Amino acid sequence: ILLASCLVASAQDDDAPQRNTALVRQYPHLDKLLTRADTLIKGGRFRDALEIYLEAIQQFPNHVVPVPVNSSIPKQPVQYEGVLEYCLHDIGRWPEEGKAAYRAHFDGFAKVELEAARRAQDLDAIALVAERYPYSSYADDAYALLGGLAFNDGDPQRAVMAYEQLLALPHADVAVPLTLARLAAAYAQVGR
Repeated sequence: ILLASCLVASAQDDDAPQRNTALVRQYPHLDKLLTRADTLIKGGRFRDALEIYLEAIQQFPNHVVPVPVNSSIPKQPVQYEGVLEYCLHDIGRWPEEGKAAYRAHFDGFAKVELEAARRAQDLDAIALVAERYPYSSYADDAYALLGGLAFNDGDPQRAVMAYEQLLALPHADVAVPLTLARLAAAYAQVGR
């Protein structure tokens, strides 16, 4: 009887609706991040907008930003992105002039970090360079290096991910046929 009552109580708990207890912290200066940065971008002042983004990323890395949802459904729940993701997505939509400002700011950091990771042959550090500086002149080099080292180290799944990311970069300066051949070899190792 005791066991049966425990099972019934357990089944009743499973039927109860789940409550979300996550603490979501919204970025506190939305007007600056959304409105002011957008105004600067429209005025071609990409470096100034980048400064706003850098400040937001450094001071509030674990906060979220509400993003508009393109939908015909009225009163759809608000969607959120992390501050870093929001900033990187927005930079991805900048014209080439804006991305040039991004590269002018970040290429030096990316180069130093990639060279240190290359010397140490640290796959995680190489991946971090590509993820941290996706619009830099070194993201393609990082993904190409990561793919080659991962394949040679017997990690074809990681090589597949790196080569796919490399081919997805819109600004990548890579030999596409060679990269596709390397991707095919990694796919074969994975069994795909």
